[in-house]
Amino acid sequence: MTAPELISIIMVTRHTGPVLEQAIASVLAQRGTFEFILVNNGNSQEVESGLVERFKDSPNVRLMTGHGDIGLVPGRNLGARVASGSHLLFVDDNCILPDDALTTLCLEAENKEKSFILAARLVDEKGQEKESSRLRVLTPLVAFINKLRLASFLPAYQTSLYHTPLSEKTVPVPAVGGAFMLCAKTDFVGLKGFDEKYLMNLSVMDFCFNFNNKGGVVYFVPQLVVKQLKKDPASFDKEEASRFVADHRRYFFENFADVYPQPILWALSLLYWGCFGAGIALQRKSGV
Repeated sequence: MTAPELISIIMVTRHTGPVLEQAIASVLAQRGTFEFILVNNGNSQEVESGLVERFKDSPNVRLMTGHGDIGLVPGRNLGARVASGSHLLFVDDNCILPDDALTTLCLEAENKEKSFILAARLVDEKGQEKESSRLRVLTPLVAFINKLRLASFLPAYQTSLYHTPLSEKTVPVPAVGGAFMLCAKTDFVGLKGFDEKYLMNLSVMDFCFNFNNKGGVVYFVPQLVVKQLKKDPASFDKEEASRFVADHRRYFFENFADVYPQPILWALSLLYWGCFGAGIALQRKSGV
């Protein structure tokens, strides 16, 4: 497979805070041919005006704004629809890219025969790998074990693979978190983008699950290290937490109804709702 002719870097920003400037600077410092699609999604008027003024004369930066707060998943899909590149690189608004990120991706793409997703090793401020770097596919069995807090006794079913030995070379993994991921635009369009029924993390998991089922391969590139910084703290959102639970029920029934008996899926849904209820009770008790 030939290297990408043009990479469209898509970043959705929403109440990101000061780290946004570092993230943008790391994108603009990339070597190679790229376009930068920055989706302004519900930022303050001050931030929006600043972005408009800054990029009004930048030919390789396209600022998408004026659509309001449509959500992270629709924001990513919006950026993908207007992208001109043969490949799409989705980058979270708190990720700091190394200067050779695009160069590394292009070299990796040349060696891949099948449809592929390329994902970086995500690290925190201390350089520790983040749990979302490389993941198992979230199956009902994996979900049960983790929700019942049995994963420490059954490490083969832990959601994250970050505790497993780190390879020196690029290796296939079942899924990734999506904070930094590259795929061909044709593959993205073929799967109809990220499913907007889900919140961000589960939307990426669902995409990886369907990508694998279509014969694609998700690759983890450990030598490509992307630092993911903390954003401004978000307040506890009961409505979003409730949707998180409903999303998981829908995900399990849509993807595993032909593999797992219905009673098991309903029991898992009740477990998720029970954990949600316990979380609400704990918040009330602590006065949050």
